[in-house]
This record gives sequence, C-alpha cells and structure tokens, in this order.
Amino acid sequence: MVRINYDHVLAGKFKHNYTMSKIEIIILAAGASSRMGTPKQILPYKNTTLIGNAIQSALDSKCNSVVVVLGANADLIYPKIEINDRLKVVVNNNWNEGLSSSIKCGIETICSLNTKPDGVMIMSCDQPFVSKDIINKLIDKFEPSKHKAAAAAYSGSVGIPAIFHFSLLPNLLSLSGDKGAKNILLNQKENLISIDFPEGALDIDSMEDYAKI
Repeated sequence: MVRINYDHVLAGKFKHNYTMSKIEIIILAAGASSRMGTPKQILPYKNTTLIGNAIQSALDSKCNSVVVVLGANADLIYPKIEINDRLKVVVNNNWNEGLSSSIKCGIETICSLNTKPDGVMIMSCDQPFVSKDIINKLIDKFEPSKHKAAAAAYSGSVGIPAIFHFSLLPNLLSLSGDKGAKNILLNQKENLISIDFPEGALDIDSMEDYAKI
C-alpha cells in the first residue's frame, strides 16, 4: 500500500497561481468483459483498439501523464499497448473486487509518482467517443481554486470522464465494491462544472454496443 501525504491539502496550503491545471489521467481497463465474451479493450477501433484509442486521446491532450489500470486479461492486453514516457501501465490484482479497487490502484500509483497534481481525471477505455478535445475542454473548464470537480454531462446526469480535485482523493479511496465515483460528483453539485457530451452515453459493454461504432 502506498502511503499518501495529504498534508499540503488538508492544511490549506493547496494554493497556486493557476494558468493551466496540472491533471493526471487514470484510464480504467481492468474489467473482464464478461458480456462481450472477449476482451473489449483490444477490439479494433479506428486504426487501433478501444484501449489504444483511449490512451492516444489522453496522451494527445493537455494532461500531465496517464496511468492505465489493467486487471483481467492483462497478459493479453499489455502487449497491445505502445509504451510512452508519459504512460504508466499497472495491473490491479484485485480487479474482481469491483471498480473501486481499480480507482484506488490508479490513485495510489499517481500519488507514488509524487507529481502533486491539481486534479485527477478518471476515464474508461470503453467510451469510444472520448477525444482529446473532450479531455481538453474538461481541463480548460476546471479551475482548482473554484471547483472540486469537472465532469461530462449526458443522459440527464454527469459522469466520466471527470476531473476530481486533489482534495477529493480520500473520497475516491474510500469507495468500495463495484461502485464508481458518480456519487462523489453528485455530492459536489455546488462545486461542479460540466460540459455537454451526449456521446458519452455510449460505453461498449456488448457486441450490440460495439456494432454502433
């Protein structure tokens, strides 16, 4: 377990002259794709794969660096990933404990890098329409001195991709089971900024979903 030092946040020292937010990205890609019958992460998409598309969109954005969290089928997926000096790939050996375990794995990895980001963006490998432009819109909208979160808005609510202020990392680490971070976003309504992203409603969980792209 990585020891995480939040002292500079909790002591009220988390103040900067912001010109551009320093954002780290976590790409969740640890699921077993049980409904697909095959690892969806490496399904062909555009000139790459679903996970390759997510990674390239993240690396092409204004983010600082990218952490990819693998789990089930990591031995099949990892060889398909092109390593980059801004990219770190980790394996969540507890992926079967649910989504929260992959979020924790990603956050612990980022904190171990000691980059002290202003916020962390969580995204998934199975939202094919997440582009560098969508990621950059969120980064541009997010002002750490004003906001606790920035999220995509679709299907009448908000969800990932979403940026969480560094001070919310303990909240993310407290998640359990197969719960994602949506409730944390909903609890930050007064401190949340959003961008319209109706295409975010499509995530690839079945072959029927895959046929739509």
